[in-house]
Amino acid sequence: MSPRGVFQFIVAAWAIWLGALLSAAHAMPAPTPAIPGAVAPPVPADAGEVAVRVETFGVGDLVRAGDWAGLRLAVLYRGDRPAVDAAVRLHLRDADGDTALYTRFVTLSPGREVGVWLYARMPWDLAQGSVLRVSISEASAREDGSFDIGRQLGWSPIVARQVAPQGDALAAVIGAGTAALEQYGVTSRGTDLAPGAHEIVRLVSGLRPDLLPDQWMGLSSFETILWSEGDPSTIPGGLQVEALREWINRGGHLIVIIPPVGNAWTSASNPLADLLPAATIERVSEATLGGYRFWLTGGLWNDERFRTPIHRFVRRPDATTSEMTPLIVGPHGCVAARRIVGAGMVTHLGVDLNARALQQREPLRADALWPRIIGRRAAAPSLAESEVHASRGMVRPNAPPAWVDARIGELISKSREAGVGVLLGLSVFITYWLVAGPLGYTLLKTRSLERHSWALFVVVAAAFTGIAWAGAQALRPKQAQSWHYTVLDHVFGEPVQRARVFASVLLPTYGQQRVAIGEDGADQSWRQAITPWSTPDAEPLNSFPDARGYTINVRQMTSIDAPARATIKTFQGDWLGGPRWSMPRPVSEDRAPLLRRGGAAGDRLEGALTHGLPAPLQSATLVLVRRQVVETILRRREMPTPPPLVAEAFAWKIDRWEPHTPLDLSRFTINDGASVVPVLEALVPRMVALDPSLPRSVTTEMLEEAAALFGVLNQPDATRANMGLASVPAHMRRRSVQGLDLAKWFTQPCLIIIGHVADQPSPVPMSVDGAALNGRERPSSGRTVIRWVYPLAPEPLVLGGGPGASSQEPRAD
Repeated sequence: MSPRGVFQFIVAAWAIWLGALLSAAHAMPAPTPAIPGAVAPPVPADAGEVAVRVETFGVGDLVRAGDWAGLRLAVLYRGDRPAVDAAVRLHLRDADGDTALYTRFVTLSPGREVGVWLYARMPWDLAQGSVLRVSISEASAREDGSFDIGRQLGWSPIVARQVAPQGDALAAVIGAGTAALEQYGVTSRGTDLAPGAHEIVRLVSGLRPDLLPDQWMGLSSFETILWSEGDPSTIPGGLQVEALREWINRGGHLIVIIPPVGNAWTSASNPLADLLPAATIERVSEATLGGYRFWLTGGLWNDERFRTPIHRFVRRPDATTSEMTPLIVGPHGCVAARRIVGAGMVTHLGVDLNARALQQREPLRADALWPRIIGRRAAAPSLAESEVHASRGMVRPNAPPAWVDARIGELISKSREAGVGVLLGLSVFITYWLVAGPLGYTLLKTRSLERHSWALFVVVAAAFTGIAWAGAQALRPKQAQSWHYTVLDHVFGEPVQRARVFASVLLPTYGQQRVAIGEDGADQSWRQAITPWSTPDAEPLNSFPDARGYTINVRQMTSIDAPARATIKTFQGDWLGGPRWSMPRPVSEDRAPLLRRGGAAGDRLEGALTHGLPAPLQSATLVLVRRQVVETILRRREMPTPPPLVAEAFAWKIDRWEPHTPLDLSRFTINDGASVVPVLEALVPRMVALDPSLPRSVTTEMLEEAAALFGVLNQPDATRANMGLASVPAHMRRRSVQGLDLAKWFTQPCLIIIGHVADQPSPVPMSVDGAALNGRERPSSGRTVIRWVYPLAPEPLVLGGGPGASSQEPRAD
């Protein structure tokens, strides 16, 4: 072959190889990179006709990396026009290098600050001091309700003030009194770890009702909100009230301390009155708290001389279990009562936990008080006790965490299919090189036809060009499709289901395509939200050459007009609405689940369940929470040992439950062998030599159960770690499934079923360009985790010889 022919051969070969690789890359989904870090703007703030002031960077000036956050800005227009319609936009880069513009449309007037709430999912690498960008542009409304963005009026950098790490839990307090919740935030000396818990709880306190966000996304990072002080009627308007309601329906737990005087919760002006437990609230003016000492302080304080007003809750005759569940009964009656609301709950406490005289006698103990209300099983020593433990060498090793939700990314990843495309392109090139080069030339030489090598080269090049083109066309996606991981919750008897979905969506065209969550014409009382998502641990990649911005309207976050390049884009969706799937239910009214008291013969379950899920429920766990039990918690511990489970609970496995097949509950016998404690222990893997990796022996089902029961898992034991044992419990954490913990249900009798449905479309309605992602034209497939709760007849914890029941008060050690 002549030098010219060799040169042409090399050029043509490289052209075919690169063409095949590029075609395969466009044809198959690409792995999702991580969100890049925030970069400080290069020019000074407040450039232009507007000035921007940050009122709060997150509710209470605290956000969590990788989670929803609400930012309130004050925007001042300094121009001379009487009014300007403007778009206030927060700029955040997504995993593809495009800029998500979280936008709110407002009207600005000269000389007057306008408060604006913006909501966005924060980057995973956000840290204190990270700088983000806010811009303000002119906007004009269209007839369809959308807006055209015009000239930029100005922009400003904003700085993150307090940022909680990915794995920390958050709680909020409305009012000044924290009722010992801050004890869950104490860390072991020299570490960012709790002395006796998998995660710490960062507390935001001193919130005012009139400064609550106007959409639920601003509250979503909080699992618990304690309403310690403040009149509920001071919530300024309908948006804030609806945001709090929706946060509860989506699984939030609102705890209200009824004040000793001036109770405004029973007032007609209370906008949350219908969320109260269905009970009459009676005031006891002179009550002693000695009978409550095991609940409040762990048992040491018993000062009968201290008297304070308390409130008791008397169940209304027509109240259902969901409307009124008594939790704690003391000498004066029920002092803790609950109402179930959607996937969440509202709990009222009749004892003023912020009474100064009470705190002066014996400080409240979080690990005695709060497990009875929120179910969190965690040692919570005071700061002074933690220092004593540290001085004795009881400090937890600062080992990397093991994430219970670490496999979500790989469950929806399509990188293997992308690899197939690249391998096919490489195979085409290798075959072409062999045929056009050594093999073809050898064949011609054996027939003395070397002079035709150039002709052979041209023919082979043309043939393989056609093969590469045809292969690329065959592999190129022609329709939208998705791969999902969904967590679906339902409390029996409640009219809504709650879900969080992570979906890799293949957008087959170029330009932009609309990805939406929710159904047209569905109940618009709930605000659905979809946002770009990325795997927390993915390696950052370079952005696409045509990276561009796209608008996300924070008032209507049901859809995103996302950039499309015939590749995958990954989203997180939070959905709430009427039942989408037929979850477990009683076979009939006369066979509803029932815990039959058997006296000496023991208790037993009765009833039968069935379900109408689209496929069998697999690898399920049935948990029975029978009642709370009293455990004495000593104030002065020698070492921070893990706390016991304060609930008497049992668990059984259900390997496979077919649709429309009755499940007879009487087959599950209550005995010591069915205790839930060994099950919870098994969900926390062991790590040797402090290796946090999760071996394949830790199944996806185990991680899903650990995420669902996170708050009641057996907690780390600093004493074992410091005794040099070869195997210690892993440091378990969560990030993408924050807010989905079912531990609060361990404070009342109930049945819990946790399982999964495989290879089915997501129950969350999603669409691309108006066409649903659940049919043949736009298929969807993935894994849905089912978590179902059935409240049973109440059996409150009885302390101090409360009325109507014998005392469960333990003997003091």
